[in-house]
Amino acid sequence: MNRLLFILIIILLVLICYAGRAQSCTNYYHASEIELQGGAFITYANALHQRTTGLEVGGVWWSSLHYGPGLHATVDDIVKPNALLLDTTQVDYNLRWPVWKFAPGVQLGIGQDFDNGSHYTQTAANCEYRISRNWGTFVQLGYKFSQSDDTGFNGFGAVTFSF
Repeated sequence: MNRLLFILIIILLVLICYAGRAQSCTNYYHASEIELQGGAFITYANALHQRTTGLEVGGVWWSSLHYGPGLHATVDDIVKPNALLLDTTQVDYNLRWPVWKFAPGVQLGIGQDFDNGSHYTQTAANCEYRISRNWGTFVQLGYKFSQSDDTGFNGFGAVTFSF
């Protein structure tokens, strides 16, 4: 059943992408643009059965209309005394398929968790909606594979600014 649902979602995304080619996405998305992101995240560590929330900032340089490298950082201990300035940093590679104001995409990243000193990799699916040429909203659902016990799902919602 899960495999069938996955196949149907992929087919739907392909149809949306091809149907949207008639509508121009270049009014909202451009090659060689820098996109800044800032928002909130939530993670759920499977082994620890623990939720973490915090703030995330980052940016992507869209070297073409469809792909680009990015850098993100998170802070989740902002109310604790002696908290670290940054809890994680991540370098990632992003792919997107702009269709009118929407841009579904995927992200692959590697990072460092400074709380426990471990490295991690992350895969994620996301979608951006551009309100205007420069402003948009962004949601992402991902899975973090870590050397420590904090392997699990994460979500990220943000406001984006592109120039």
